[in-house]
Amino acid sequence: MNTKERIVETAIRLFNEQGTGAISTNHIAQALSMSPGNLYYHFHNKEEIIRAILERMIARWEILSTAPPRERASTMADVQQIVTENFLLLWEYRFFYRELSALVQRDSVLRDRYKHIRQERLVNLETLLRQLGNAPSLRASASVTNLARLCWLISDYWLPFLEIEGELILSEVIEQGMALYMQVLRPYMDDTETAQAEPASETHSLP
Repeated sequence: MNTKERIVETAIRLFNEQGTGAISTNHIAQALSMSPGNLYYHFHNKEEIIRAILERMIARWEILSTAPPRERASTMADVQQIVTENFLLLWEYRFFYRELSALVQRDSVLRDRYKHIRQERLVNLETLLRQLGNAPSLRASASVTNLARLCWLISDYWLPFLEIEGELILSEVIEQGMALYMQVLRPYMDDTETAQAEPASETHSLP
């Protein structure tokens, strides 16, 4: 990794462990045995580091958005794979989701960038759910827009919900979020897909 990538990687680790409020650029530089001046050559402040982390997350999201095969209609197995990968991403960058509201309030540049990508991803999710409806795995009477928003709420706000309850953010609670997400979608699955779909927490492990 080059120096800039090392700074981002170290920041992610420290933010996950202690939160962004407890970690300064000096802490990040110290963890890298680097002078603060060297760090400031690459990032002027902590906000720029967090923005770089968001861009890394966006790159991963773009890969997820192209996951369903183009040559056939999407299935619940495709959705479950995307959900699993999304929650693995959530775990990898868990500080961001824990502090989402505070982060976007403090940094208008971060907020605008996040809002833009969220709108794009919501459109992609609605498209995927409509494909399921055409399969037909999704009931025609269901509001696809509302269902997509409900799924999004589970994904983005599962960690803040748990923290308010005083729970430790461990890999097990991420798996619970994955199961909750699929439970919301399960009523729209046909009997065949219900039998074939496996609980995400039984087939994947988190570091």
